[in-house]
Amino acid sequence: MLHVAHYRRGICRLPFDLRFFDDTTLISGSFSNTDSLERNPKELGGSLITEVKETINEKIKEEADGKIGLEYEIDVETETFEMFQMPSLSRGKYLHDFKMNKTLIIDTDNNHCFIMPLDRKEIEPPRDFMQFINRLNNGIYQLDLDEVRHDTRVILPPIAKVDMREYGFHIATQCRRRTSYLLEEVEKVLVKRSAPTEGKSFNFIEFGGKHFIKYNIVNFSDL
Repeated sequence: MLHVAHYRRGICRLPFDLRFFDDTTLISGSFSNTDSLERNPKELGGSLITEVKETINEKIKEEADGKIGLEYEIDVETETFEMFQMPSLSRGKYLHDFKMNKTLIIDTDNNHCFIMPLDRKEIEPPRDFMQFINRLNNGIYQLDLDEVRHDTRVILPPIAKVDMREYGFHIATQCRRRTSYLLEEVEKVLVKRSAPTEGKSFNFIEFGGKHFIKYNIVNFSDL
């Protein structure tokens, strides 16, 4: 049974720098504004994301205070679960299950789930991430200027529905009505924000508490 009292839900605002983004970065979504960031946490359930193909630099001009809205849900008591979404920047939701040691990327546009091993060096655990949010809200945290870039590959065929239970309650719940795939690592690099992307566009972008993390799925068009 899910004990919702253990969970913290809300929105924080990440300051960003134009140097992080380049002209190859495509986004999907409507950019957050001050009004949308003031929503009650109970209103966070639905996705705001629609397919939009513009560069992030064009969208940044619409944001008055230079901050990205990060929606979060964190289990701060048992420290097993956290889920994030940046509707202004990425078309995905990101779930990290520390009990099952799995990361889930939810493709909200195409109704897909992508499951891969959790990298604890990249993703802050729930209690540490909550402390990060508190420091950020108090203006005493400086964001890292580096980013992690993943090239990944979808493993075909999709995961059978009957096998989803082995990935734990949270992932099985989120993927109940979605087609689910495993992701395998092709390449991972840690780079400075200003490094070129060699013409790549990354399918999904999240913030893990230490770096921005970009995921490129090399065979995405095969799905």
